Parts: sequence; structure tokens; C-alpha cells
Amino acid sequence: MKKILSLIFALCTLQAAAEEFIRMELPASGNGIAQAQYEKDGKAFAISRTTLYALLPEKSKATGQAAVIFPGGGYRLVAFEHEGFAVARWLVSKGIAAIVSCYALPNGHPQIPLEDAKAAMNLVREKAAAWNIEPSRVGVIGFSAGGHLASTIGTRFDEASRPAFMALFYPNISFLSEYTREAARTTLLGPQADDPQMLKLYSGEMQVTVSTPPAFIALCNDDRTVDPDHSLRFYRALKENKVPCEMHIFPSGGHGWGFKPEFKYHGQMLELLERWLKER
Repeated sequence: MKKILSLIFALCTLQAAAEEFIRMELPASGNGIAQAQYEKDGKAFAISRTTLYALLPEKSKATGQAAVIFPGGGYRLVAFEHEGFAVARWLVSKGIAAIVSCYALPNGHPQIPLEDAKAAMNLVREKAAAWNIEPSRVGVIGFSAGGHLASTIGTRFDEASRPAFMALFYPNISFLSEYTREAARTTLLGPQADDPQMLKLYSGEMQVTVSTPPAFIALCNDDRTVDPDHSLRFYRALKENKVPCEMHIFPSGGHGWGFKPEFKYHGQMLELLERWLKER
């Protein structure tokens, strides 16, 4: 009976948590996923349409800042709870509007996540006046594959969608690194996974320019899922282009800790992030 109740709770997590949020859907992505979306253990699977969940601070406490959050999941799922809703609740406690993107999975259509990320940024800015947001202070936060997506829009934006900042946690950045997992490359790029031009286009360190927004990067030295080389490559590219950036490498913790309080350096990480966001 206990296992049954646990499963029911897991399946209802997204629906229950979403009641706190303003829910908005983007147009269907056309990614070819026919299976119905489902949720389990704080993760969403088989996502064919991007859904945004906005959580807003009280008007009197709003700082004018906002962040679109891209949870991780290897582009195979979206870990919406500890890398999404938990992040949003913390941001709102600091007066920052938070918009969690439960984004359509690429399923071999690499342009879909980026197109939807741009649409999300545009939508948030359209809502700026109603949501007490300053359009010029909307940034992105991403985890793992969501960090790849956040860094992609942070390096391949158009005039309307440029983020004000990027906060990247253990991000998968490069498809050119010797440490890149083939599965991650194939999930995003599909049949173009061996195309040198596509590998370069979707490697964030190759797309950095002087116009790239400021970045905050946090990861662990013992991450065996996404090698620290990804963050190091991106950091070097940012430095070479004189983009304001800082990187924090914690001694241990592995991968996927998100905003879980069990992460040994959780409190320290929050202090660093809060200070950095206040400077944006």
C-alpha cells in the first residue's frame, strides 16, 4: 500500500505544484513525440509541448528581476522539481520572478528547445508590466542539459530574446569535448549528431562573443556525468571575450544536486548565487 501511495504522489507532483504557478503553454513543437506526457518522481517525460510555470513575488517585494529556469534531464526528460520548482520558490523568496520551463524535448530536432526558449523570453518580457518585471533584467538559469539550453540562448539569442544573465549549474556545454557523451549528442542532434558544423553550432564555447551576457557557473570536481571540462571550456571562452563571469568548483557532490538541501555545499552555493544575482 505504501508503494502505491508513493507512486500516486509522484504522478501528482507536477499537477499539485503547478497550482502555485501561472501556467502557460507554447504552441505544439512538432517534435514527433506521440506518447502522452507523464510524470514520475519529480520528472516529466515524453514532452511534446513546452509549458511555462510562473511564480511571482508580491508587488511590494519585487526587485524587478526575473529568471527563466531550464531544468536538466539529458534532453530525455525534465527534472522539474529540484531543478525547477524548488529554484523558483527560492528566487521568489528573494523578490525575483521565476518562470520554470518544462520544455519540449528535441527528439532529434535540435532547433526546438532553442526556439521555445526564445519564445519564453519574449513572453516574459511581454508580461513585464503586469508581473512587475524590468524587461532588461530577465535572465536564464539552467542545470545540466538545461544548462546547455541556457548557454545556447545565451550565445545564440536574437535582439528580443537576449538574456540579461546566465546562471549555469554543472552544464553540458560542448559537443566537441572528448568527454561529451554520445547519448547526449544523439538525443539533441538526432541524425545530424556526426555533422561537424552542427557539433560546433551546439557547442556553447564556440559561440561566445563580446555580446554574451554575464555568467555564473557552479559545479563539482567529482562530477562523472558531465565532466568539468565543459564548464572550463565555457569559462575560458567567456574570459577570452571579456565577458564578466565567475566559476565555483565544489570539492564533491557529483551531478544533479540542483536545489536539494542535502547537497553538502547547498547553503554556500545559495549565498554565492544570491550575491551574484544582486549585482546583475
